[in-house]
Amino acid sequence: MKTIAAIATPHGIGGIGVIRLSGPWSKEVLKKVWKSPAISVDNFATHRLYYGNFIDPQSGERIDLGLAVWMKAPHSYTGEDVVELQGHGSPLLLEKILNSCLDAGAHLAEPGEFTKRAYLNGKLDLAQAEAVSDIISASSEMALIQAREHLSGSLSKKIEGYQSELVKLRAFVEASIDFPEEDIELIQKEGILKRLQPIQIGLQELLNTYEEGKIYREGLSVALVGRPNVGKSSLLNALVGKERAIVHAQPGTTRDVIEELCQFGGISFRLSDTAGLRITSNEVEAIGVSKSRELLTQADLILSIFDLSEPLLAEDIDFLSLLNLSKTIFCLNKMDLKPAWDFETLVIPQYKENIVILSAIQGTGIEKLRDFMVVFAKKGQKTENSGVRIAKLRHKEAVESALSELQGANRALNEASPVEFVAFHLKKSHEYLGAITGADIGEDLLNKIFSEFCIGK
Repeated sequence: MKTIAAIATPHGIGGIGVIRLSGPWSKEVLKKVWKSPAISVDNFATHRLYYGNFIDPQSGERIDLGLAVWMKAPHSYTGEDVVELQGHGSPLLLEKILNSCLDAGAHLAEPGEFTKRAYLNGKLDLAQAEAVSDIISASSEMALIQAREHLSGSLSKKIEGYQSELVKLRAFVEASIDFPEEDIELIQKEGILKRLQPIQIGLQELLNTYEEGKIYREGLSVALVGRPNVGKSSLLNALVGKERAIVHAQPGTTRDVIEELCQFGGISFRLSDTAGLRITSNEVEAIGVSKSRELLTQADLILSIFDLSEPLLAEDIDFLSLLNLSKTIFCLNKMDLKPAWDFETLVIPQYKENIVILSAIQGTGIEKLRDFMVVFAKKGQKTENSGVRIAKLRHKEAVESALSELQGANRALNEASPVEFVAFHLKKSHEYLGAITGADIGEDLLNKIFSEFCIGK
């Protein structure tokens, strides 16, 4: 097994930077790159920090002053011998220390390789390992809470509970294969169908949490659209709380999509300020308008913005035909100015609750809009489940496949099919659930999952 090394702290200037090593030769590498007159590496106690010098093993030059810690296997993140070197947070210094480790025999770690080793050594299951990446990338409070739940093993325990019940059912069904004359009668007598029902209900409830879990994990994509000069850029600035987009009285100022991430109500929103929707002869602006139309189909939520201070035009009404009204909030802007039309003329009966009157410049109505956006984000919740959710497409597909196999087992029982059919469906359902925690997963998929991690984790 190779000993790997990588910079574990984010790129950029900081007070402290960390280089991490993992593998059987970690301590040997440490001996070559760290020296102290007070103590030798051979005398290190595990999990204790020591102060000394980082050395270039080829030239003997001192690179930096800092701390070193050795964590003896199996009591480490990866389950292997692990060394962490803490120096000053200069990117140049950290690169020098990392290169010294590589010169001393370590190999540069691949993305996610430390966590992959933790999984392979039984320190984490696959669902927990994926949660590590989610914690690092969490951009909202709810995303962080959800990732912590998964890292604690809550999702894994739920999945393993269903697997445990399936093992019991499989054991009985497969044993009954030895009694071909009585197999179906035995199975029916034991109430296998009845015992399958709570597993199916539980898995369906878990599946129903996916949309909400995905929103918490990834955030909601929001497109701000409308004709030029209705206040789209002003509204984006008001929502994010800073001057992110250029605001000017001249129409057509925004010619490309401006994106900004913000969070409120514990949910992350990816806002996109788009070019005003209109027919234009300006080639650059026309490209922006085309991008705006694309965003309309891709966004999870649309903020359709209208100017209350200017007369409503026929193109404003025509513009509504481009929108998916079920995911649209109508923002009637510039309420601080004298109104030029009655907002009731815009009301579409089934969407009359989706109107917010505001002033982006003065900030009036912005909190109400934020609250409305949070309510919209949560309205797709299909259950009152306040606990474990699934948030990854991989998990969703695994649960769907497991449920499909249980339905196959149901059909086989109801149709008095050979008991081997029932056993096959139960086995496949068990395997699909095992893919979530990594009990049944191929090497290719494993490599793909960890390739999406950052280097050093």
